[in-house]
Amino acid sequence: MSRSAIDTAGGGSGEPGVWVPLWRLRELALPYPAYHQLIASLRVGGDGGDDPLLAELTDASAAALREALEQGHLERALAAHEDLLGHVIELAAARPAVAAVLWQRYGELLGQLAGQVHGRLVPRNGKPVDFSLPERAGDAELCLRMAGILEPTAAQPWAVPDWLPVLEQQLVQHGALAWQQRLRTDADAAGPCLDLFLRLAQLLDPVPAWVDLAWRASLERLIEALPPAGALAEPELELLVARVGRLPVVAEQRGAFEAALLRARFSLELLQQGRVGNGRRATEGSEGLEVLEAEWLEEDEERPGPAPAAALPAVAWRPGTLVVELDPLELQLLQRAEGPAEPLEEALAELRRRHHDSDFWGAAAVEGPEPPDSLELLRRFEREAGFYATTHAPLESLRQWARPALQALLQAQVWSGDGATLKLWQPWGQASQRRQPPGGTALLERLGGGEVVLVGEGPEAVAALQEAHRAGRLFAGAAFGLRCLAVPQSCHPQRPAAGFEHSLEALVAAVEALHRERPFTVLLVGGGAYRLPLVQAIGSRYGVLAVALASPLAAWLGAEAVAEPGR
Repeated sequence: MSRSAIDTAGGGSGEPGVWVPLWRLRELALPYPAYHQLIASLRVGGDGGDDPLLAELTDASAAALREALEQGHLERALAAHEDLLGHVIELAAARPAVAAVLWQRYGELLGQLAGQVHGRLVPRNGKPVDFSLPERAGDAELCLRMAGILEPTAAQPWAVPDWLPVLEQQLVQHGALAWQQRLRTDADAAGPCLDLFLRLAQLLDPVPAWVDLAWRASLERLIEALPPAGALAEPELELLVARVGRLPVVAEQRGAFEAALLRARFSLELLQQGRVGNGRRATEGSEGLEVLEAEWLEEDEERPGPAPAAALPAVAWRPGTLVVELDPLELQLLQRAEGPAEPLEEALAELRRRHHDSDFWGAAAVEGPEPPDSLELLRRFEREAGFYATTHAPLESLRQWARPALQALLQAQVWSGDGATLKLWQPWGQASQRRQPPGGTALLERLGGGEVVLVGEGPEAVAALQEAHRAGRLFAGAAFGLRCLAVPQSCHPQRPAAGFEHSLEALVAAVEALHRERPFTVLLVGGGAYRLPLVQAIGSRYGVLAVALASPLAAWLGAEAVAEPGR
């Protein structure tokens, strides 16, 4: 019979003690935290491996985790998991004969925990999430917490099910995007954002360009926020060294990088011992920080300023990347969408009231030194780009456009030949996202043997492109397959459905049907309100190269190639 020693005199002093069987303690029906604390306190000074109380703690933690999962209490489940993992590690080391069984049972519970968190956070339909909503306030922290659990436990000796890495990748991506959105207003988000995007880069092969851009941008923000060397405390330095150690490094620089990292870790250990070299007290992390100026960075001591367009890198036409030509109207609307709701609601209501006012809708665009107001921006967006709001929730319709549009801009390689447009993009963009303005030929030359879906501005553009393809005028290299779709005809006054989001959903479904019918590798989308949400949705779900243009398709691909014969 398992017994538990309760020493009423404080232990080992020869004073009277009481022996109580474990089954008696279980009959106390204590809540899990209290029972766990009681058993843990009885283990103090125990003999380790053969201590039945360690097995009791493991069983109690597993039961508490299972019960919390059944009841849907994530916080209780996470707390019980933390206890369980520590006990499994200790018990497996003490009893190697049963280690495999212990880890497999632990893995089954971990899979249930990951599945429940995934089901609560990640939308099944793959639609972008507005992390500013109150119900999404905890997504970033919870994903960071799960990433910290899943990464180290994957290395333990248990059979990881095929589906668990998929859940991990989706949770890490969800959390990375949540921290990325928070980064616009919270400088402290740079560290967690960097951690999750670096982990996402490890989980994806090949690494999409937008992930590479995102971790580099987070690193830049983190570096900008670092205090002076003398003000960097030891815990901050330790975390910085750990993050530096996760950075991807090209093979040619790996040796120098690892040597510099080793020096940093060694100096950090000396700092934590309170001495550096000859026994002097370290000055709040200053010497330890110096070792981070590694050999692999010394060749790039002088950082150039913002590059002119001619010095920018060319677009990388790779699978899984988003490539976006910036549009000033969209950028101005996104700025307003992040502001107070009232001006937008008033403007949307005014547009609805004036739906049949032909003079209002036919007026020329307002030009002047002052930026246009919300009413003018939305009038142009409905008239020129095809946005239209539902009558019962017009602001939500606008947000259904703005969320995926902004997400696409944060992930994409971007270009514009207009300085004013680039200035509008600066509140969100990173210098590393900019590319030289490409011509359509640069893409057409790489399409040989592939399959392309082209979503045009309207039936006329689609017909012209299909004719040019049949005649071979689109082939800059080898031939490629081409299928075309027209976007919904929704420029004012047309309203093909209840609202923009319904037309967008139908368009996404039509493109997905084409992919099921015959997978494609490139999605090319013409201008209009549908372009950014469409490339974001299809690019993230199918890993295709997705290109969103603001210029007319025919002009970008080459007017001579697209124009009908005899024109």
